[in-house]
Amino acid sequence: MSILSQDQPQHQQQETADTAAAPTSSSHTNSSSVPPTSNNGQQRKIYPGLKNTVGPYRLLHNIGQGSFSEVKLAVDTRTGDHVAIKVMSRAMVQSSDRLGISVRRESDLLKSIQHPNIVGFREVVETSLQLCIVLDYAAGGELFEYVADKRAIASEQDIQCIFAQIVDAVDYLHQLNIVHRDLKLESKFTSHFHLKLTDFGLAKVIDMDSPLLTTRCGSEDYAAPEIILGQPYDGREADIWSLGVVLYALLVGFLPFNMRPGMSRKSFLSMIAHADAVSEESKDLVRWLLQAQGSDRPTARQLRDHPWVVAGRALLGAGATVTAGSRSGDVSAISATSDS
Repeated sequence: MSILSQDQPQHQQQETADTAAAPTSSSHTNSSSVPPTSNNGQQRKIYPGLKNTVGPYRLLHNIGQGSFSEVKLAVDTRTGDHVAIKVMSRAMVQSSDRLGISVRRESDLLKSIQHPNIVGFREVVETSLQLCIVLDYAAGGELFEYVADKRAIASEQDIQCIFAQIVDAVDYLHQLNIVHRDLKLESKFTSHFHLKLTDFGLAKVIDMDSPLLTTRCGSEDYAAPEIILGQPYDGREADIWSLGVVLYALLVGFLPFNMRPGMSRKSFLSMIAHADAVSEESKDLVRWLLQAQGSDRPTARQLRDHPWVVAGRALLGAGATVTAGSRSGDVSAISATSDS
């Protein structure tokens, strides 16, 4: 079915009993589930739990919904800036070791990275009722909406510009040994054709000496075969598969593994091969990304240097490229102490 009318894929977080599962004691829950708001050892400031405000931010309306959170548009009353705030129930976070660790890891990761195609982190704010991650606001909406509204009139050059930005962000993460694990059309926000990667709740720093993961997570429509089969997987290879699904949808307007009723799998998968106004170079790139064996897929750096992606970057007039780095210079300090 066309992504213009399909239901958005349900966010799946089916998790196995990982060898590095988090402790379950109540004392651990209360101490580690709440992400710190200060790096200088000072006591966290807890604001009153009010309906329409979160600390210095005035809440406006919902702009997104997750499994355990709401994303709200807000105004920083100190500066007048619009921001996006991921709002989570404090009680829910404190009642779940795994959720608490995920929230802590997401905020720590976002504090530590900086890239023009990754949503900017501002701060963590706590109230008596809520835990909130405050992010820059990208006014253009979801890439899913862009595809739904504009794909019919978008040129392949438009798609090249969009995809090159996604690739640059993922390559940056992989150079820092960070895997995203939830790349999908709903994750990217555009503002004046400038793209921002978001949704870092499942992102993880991998151990290069033992890079294989076991947790089954992310959205099924974008999940690599090895994840679907419950096999240990390299998160970098799984991210590349997800990029293949995203590129397929951008080019054709369909998610590649979501068939219309009555359509054979063979005929559906052949749609990219017979797509009008789609270059052979882009078709070949999709095929490379969607290789069944993870080791046969390109690395993010190989993808970044692919001529079709390079051409997209040139169309943006980017010129200079971004070297992998971090705000803190210490991403390695975000250790993988929870799920795999």
